[in-house]
Amino acid sequence: MRRYQRILSRLVSSLWAGALSFHALAAFAVPDAPAPTTSAKVTRDLLYKKGGDPKLNVLDIYSPPGKTNCPVVIFIHGGGWQIGDKKSGSKGKAEAFPQQGYVFISINYRLAPKVQHPALVQDCAAAIAWVRNNVAAYGGDPSTLFVMGHSAGAHLAALVSTDERYLQAEGLSLGNLKGVVLLDGGSYDMTGKGFKKPSKVEPITNAFGSDPAVWKAASPVYHIRPGKGIPPFEILYVSHRPDSKSQSEELARALTGAKVRAEVKPAHNKTHETLNKELGMPGDVPTQQVYAFFSGITGQPVRPIAAAPGGLPDKATPSAAGKPRNGFQRLQALDLTAAQKTQVRAILEKYQGDRRNPAFRKEIAQVLTPEQRGRYAGNQP
Repeated sequence: MRRYQRILSRLVSSLWAGALSFHALAAFAVPDAPAPTTSAKVTRDLLYKKGGDPKLNVLDIYSPPGKTNCPVVIFIHGGGWQIGDKKSGSKGKAEAFPQQGYVFISINYRLAPKVQHPALVQDCAAAIAWVRNNVAAYGGDPSTLFVMGHSAGAHLAALVSTDERYLQAEGLSLGNLKGVVLLDGGSYDMTGKGFKKPSKVEPITNAFGSDPAVWKAASPVYHIRPGKGIPPFEILYVSHRPDSKSQSEELARALTGAKVRAEVKPAHNKTHETLNKELGMPGDVPTQQVYAFFSGITGQPVRPIAAAPGGLPDKATPSAAGKPRNGFQRLQALDLTAAQKTQVRAILEKYQGDRRNPAFRKEIAQVLTPEQRGRYAGNQP
C-alpha cells in the first residue's frame, strides 16, 4: 500500500505540474487503443439529417482506399444516452475494419436530457438511411449494411434492428440490415428488476421518461417476432458483469425463439470499456469473433492479423478475471467529464489513492453520476 501511495503521489504531482493528463494514470494499466491513421480514406462530419444538428446529426466515414462495393459497418457509440461522441467509437476500429475490406462509419446522435426517446433511435434510423442512399460514393455496398453498438449504443442498435417502425419511417425495412453486433449492452429489457436500481433509474428517466409503458416500448426484446425480417445478431458481453450477461442471454433467447440467428458470447479479461476500446486490435478475441460473424454473412475472408505480443488468453484466470486491476483503470472506464476529472485528481491527491478509506469512497461517489457510481461499484475487485 505504501508503495502504491508513493507512486500515486508522484503521478498526481506530475498531473498538477501539467506533465501528465488524467488518462495517463490509467495508461499504467491498459494502453490506449491505436488512434485512426491515414491508411483509410477519411470523410468527417457529414450531415445525415436535413435540418439536423450540425454537431450531433453527423457521421464520419473510413473507407478502404481504392475499393468499391465493400460491406459497411455503422457504429453507434455508448455513454448512457447522455454523453459520448463518434470519435470515441472510431479509435482502433476505424483503422482495423477498412484493413479487412469494410467501410466503417461512426455516427453521432442527439443526446438526453436535451431530447428523449424516440429521438435518439430516430436519429440512428436516419443515419442508416443516409448511409444506404449515399455510401456507394464512399466505396460501400448499400445492400450489405451491418449495425454495431456499444453500451447504450448497443441498446439503440438492437432497437432499430427489431422495432421496424424507425427504419420504415425512413423508407427502409429490417431486411435492409445484414447483421447486428452488440457490445456489452445492458438495456435490452428495461422492465427487469435491475432497472429499479438508483444507478439505472436516473439515466433511464433522463432518456426515456418515467412511464413504464415507454420503457417497455423502448425495450428491444418486446419487438421480436417471427417473420419480421430481423437480421442475425452477434451479442458480446463482459464475462464478469451479471446484468450484461442476463440481458444478453434474454435477448438471445427471444431472438432464437423467433427463429432469428443469434449467438451470445462472454468476453473474458475485459472491462465494459476495454471490450469496445480494444475491438480491432491484433490478437483480440472479440475482434476475431466479430470478423467471423461478418465473414459468415458476406463470404468475405478474414485477413490474417498477427497476435499482439503478450496478449491475454481467452479464458479468464483467478488473477485476471476481466475486472479492472486498479483504481486508475476503474475511474478511466467511467468516461468522466473535464470537471469530474479535476475533482477526482484533487481527491486522489488528498487521500493518496487509498480507496479503502470510507471518506475517499464517499467523496468519489459525490463526484460521480448515479450510473457512474453503479459502474464503479460493479468494477470493484
